[in-house]
Amino acid sequence: MSKNKVLMVLVSLILPFVLGVQVAIADTSDSAQTCLRGLLYMDNGCSTVDYMSIDYTPVMNDKAESFLKEIKARQLNVVTAESLTSGMIISTIVNIPLYGSYTYGGFSTYDSDAKRKMLGLTLPTARSRGILGS
Repeated sequence: MSKNKVLMVLVSLILPFVLGVQVAIADTSDSAQTCLRGLLYMDNGCSTVDYMSIDYTPVMNDKAESFLKEIKARQLNVVTAESLTSGMIISTIVNIPLYGSYTYGGFSTYDSDAKRKMLGLTLPTARSRGILGS
């Protein structure tokens, strides 16, 4: 399988997993309410939230297990490349019992130079896909 096909498969499988977690966390009873960045809709209004006090583990574990079942059904392996999440996705995935053999590894690259060197990204490709700032 070519690198492009592997990348597309991983992106198509990982993106719904990540987006699903974000949607589950951000879901509100009043979909018409929009809060400014950094605020969360709670108790009939927008307010600041101590995000460190929220336990995302059950939601993330459920999403990770669904994702890994799909990986197993397709006989694929997981490799992640993370930046903003600092390894949180691969950490969640490897903590799901019985799926370790489907996990190949992960990269947590925050620095732009590390993204290019460790992941083999060219600068034009990285910029065009929003992986690196300008």
